[in-house]
Amino acid sequence: MYEFEIIDFQDVNISEFNGFPNKLLFTTIPWLEFLKVNKGVDPLIVRIKFNKKYIGYFTAGIKNMFGIKIVGAPFRGWVTPFMGLDLLDDNDNELRISILKELWQFLKNTTSAMYMEVIDYNILQKDLANHNVKWILSQDLECEISNNEEDIIQSFKKSCRNLVRQFPRKGGIVKQVFNVKSFCSIYYQQLVETFACQGLRPSYSQQLLENLIYKMNSISESNVLLLEAFDNNNNCIATHFSFSYGDIAYNFGDTTDKKAQKHYNQGTYMYYAAMKYWMAKDIKLFDLMGVRKYKYRFNPKIINHVRICFAKFDVLIILRDLAQKVYWLINSLSYKIGKL
Repeated sequence: MYEFEIIDFQDVNISEFNGFPNKLLFTTIPWLEFLKVNKGVDPLIVRIKFNKKYIGYFTAGIKNMFGIKIVGAPFRGWVTPFMGLDLLDDNDNELRISILKELWQFLKNTTSAMYMEVIDYNILQKDLANHNVKWILSQDLECEISNNEEDIIQSFKKSCRNLVRQFPRKGGIVKQVFNVKSFCSIYYQQLVETFACQGLRPSYSQQLLENLIYKMNSISESNVLLLEAFDNNNNCIATHFSFSYGDIAYNFGDTTDKKAQKHYNQGTYMYYAAMKYWMAKDIKLFDLMGVRKYKYRFNPKIINHVRICFAKFDVLIILRDLAQKVYWLINSLSYKIGKL
């Protein structure tokens, strides 16, 4: 029999809460603070016992959306890939799934939540074969980087290897930078241009980007990487932002100057430069953070994570998907109106 206790955000036993060897950044207090301030998400921390014995925590957020209280661990738009469970028995995925089923009943009754979705890093598509739960495939791409520099290049597809080697030959260089405001200004300007090519506006603000970098710096400046690429006229033609925690580095985003891209292919080289940097810091995995066609050139491993959905009424799952489509429709219309 599981026992669940909601712990006040301010009263968490930090040493116990952080006492998991494979804990992810996205279930830490600093990340919850970032979500609270920048996304208006109330942190939700649940301490879990089984037969009176402490076994772990569930970390998520609560937010009212369209009059519906949701529990997200995480939810789309929170710039957060994974949350969910931290357990002392880290390898028992059957345990994880059984906990989530009972936890949903508990949260539905105690918080009046009507919908919950969870992407737990450890639970994969294959783990749900014998479970009657609703889920959506949530693929991720990871590159192993625990080798030397040449091994990193050799792990890429041939066409990608050629692009990486061409960049410095054409006079391109990459520099690590530390001025957050200057970096974010360039990054965001190029991001706006990239979205504009699709008739859209960026889904997050420049201020959110700055706040995220400052928050990551408050944990450790060595866990943050800001890169800028320059052409042979010293023009900034690309940017990159990634951060690490534990053995994993996360690629938050890259931007490129589209005109320069045709000659320098700087976007490809930036991925290599980031992997090389994190390799030197003994990071084992580089999470590409999202599936895009161009990312397959780095020959990543495809991980079949799942977004597990719980709803008081099944129609809420349909409405959730509809809300996502409406958001991008409004985004597109907003861009077009702004161009008038």
